[in-house]
Amino acid sequence: MDAAPPVKVEELPRQPQAAAFFDFDHTLLDGDAGVIFATTLLAWGFERGNNLKGAERRRHYVATSAQIAGNVGKGMFYRSLNALGIMKRSELIERLYRMLKDMPAAEMSRRMERAWNERIRQRLYPDMVRLLEEHRKAGRRIVIVTTGMKELVLHARKALGEDVEVIGVEMHARDGLWLGSVEGPLYGVHKADAVRAWAVQNNVDLAQSYAYSDHFSDAAFLALVGHPVAVNPDLRLRLYARKKGWRTLNVLPPHRGG
Repeated sequence: MDAAPPVKVEELPRQPQAAAFFDFDHTLLDGDAGVIFATTLLAWGFERGNNLKGAERRRHYVATSAQIAGNVGKGMFYRSLNALGIMKRSELIERLYRMLKDMPAAEMSRRMERAWNERIRQRLYPDMVRLLEEHRKAGRRIVIVTTGMKELVLHARKALGEDVEVIGVEMHARDGLWLGSVEGPLYGVHKADAVRAWAVQNNVDLAQSYAYSDHFSDAAFLALVGHPVAVNPDLRLRLYARKKGWRTLNVLPPHRGG
């Protein structure tokens, strides 16, 4: 009887990997990167008038102040509707992104890098950075999953490692200008769908994986994995985690000086 031909290495089934998925704002970061980035745009609005003179400069400052006040007012109104349950969080985030319509893409990229270097990087939770490194040493893939802008969060690789992968929101642009429309996860359920698709594409076993988040809106995202962890959770997530038997992790904010 003839012996069976040897199995080539490339024909062997690839064993599933495990991953560690991290929400970004308030989980890896003490604060909201999008809000921090938005505040840098306020300064940029006034900076654009630095080369103007006299009445033209005054008009620019008045117009910029009015635009900023209008956007801040809209943002507060939308957030109030979300807090009252009148507006879904996904619609809130979508409307906030819409307010960035017509921003110059190249300048926004520069501003995002500047915001990361000057204001965001120092806000990473040291305990979470160490935890992320433990997952890396254990051979798990590291993935940040955010409803924030992917381009901004990608700067986290400078501090967390170039192997970090990011699932996030991407702004559409045309002729060098942001269109105000986005593609990517805008809510916890969307994040769960994105992670599920990513896991299939990358042969990752979610049952052996970990996920970290701070907010109840990410309950579906956390429930995907075998090891969900609530980090500095809001009250609703804290109670839900207790009910589900999920681990809760409380971490201290970084010392930022000053």
